[in-house]
Amino acid sequence: MIGIHDPSLLDALEKLETPWKGLVWRQVIGQTDPLRPNARGARWNPPETEALYCSLSESGAQLELVSMLERQPVKVRKALRTHQLRVDVRRSADLRSGALADVGYENHILIADDWSVPQRMGAAAAWLGLAALIVPSARHDAGNIVLFVSELSPSDLVEPA
Repeated sequence: MIGIHDPSLLDALEKLETPWKGLVWRQVIGQTDPLRPNARGARWNPPETEALYCSLSESGAQLELVSMLERQPVKVRKALRTHQLRVDVRRSADLRSGALADVGYENHILIADDWSVPQRMGAAAAWLGLAALIVPSARHDAGNIVLFVSELSPSDLVEPA
């Protein structure tokens, strides 16, 4: 398996680097701040790497949260709220459309139940200073965006729309 400091992975991520600007959606439980990042770890962020998970479509945000809640041992009874955010980052990489297949990362690996590969990708992206990864989803076609909070520059923007 390719590791975080594998030169071909790092080079491939750097070649994909581009600014990204657009509206995204995030669904939260109850009164949770929509700008509160995940630091526990999830598919694209290893523990201790803060990430804000959003979707490129409103229905995608709903599908992502429902999928996460279905895996919880205790049913959530609080209302779910959907927020639209404005994002403008200087440094991102779009991993959809098999962008990293030539270095061993097919999309089916990125959306599999095993999070070890996407977490390594997220760690590599954060190590490179990328503020965001645009990633495929197992639940919808629009894709998601993962914002690495510690890598946002002062000129980057993530705010309620």
